[in-house]
Amino acid sequence: MSKEEEKEVIKLEAKLKGKDEDGETISISYAAEGKTVEEVLKKIGLPKGLNQLLKVRCVWGSEDVKVALAPHIVRQIFDQLDAGLFKRKFGIK
Repeated sequence: MSKEEEKEVIKLEAKLKGKDEDGETISISYAAEGKTVEEVLKKIGLPKGLNQLLKVRCVWGSEDVKVALAPHIVRQIFDQLDAGLFKRKFGIK
């Protein structure tokens, strides 16, 4: 098995709340998985310029971490694909 095949899969789920046209609260979910943080950030598909709190769950190996990210952190990680900041927020080595 190569080193790439030995890497654990990283699963990412992101949820935010919004309002529909009738004013009802709705929950919107995004999900992606991959072998690297960079791959997962590219796949997640969040809208650019998101300006609200985002609840994110990241699972890799035996780790399962949930974090609520402030809007400015959401934009830096997901708009700029900042894998370093993502790793620091979720404790990924």
